[in-house]
Amino acid sequence: ALPFLRAVRRLGCELTIDLQGHFKSGVITRFSGAPVRLGFEPPQAREWNWWFTTDRVADPADRALKLLKFQALG
Repeated sequence: ALPFLRAVRRLGCELTIDLQGHFKSGVITRFSGAPVRLGFEPPQAREWNWWFTTDRVADPADRALKLLKFQALG
């Protein structure tokens, strides 16, 4: 796992967007080194995922299609 996280950091991302909203995707988002890490607010973000993001958007609607949720990110 550590070589993968190092490879992600070497990408030099300025922004990451966490569409998954789980703990593991949050860890990858955080280790990216990106100063801006966008994700969802709870309850869409699960497993404490919001700890790893700097900016969050609310779930646009209950039972919305995933595509609509992703579009809410910008």
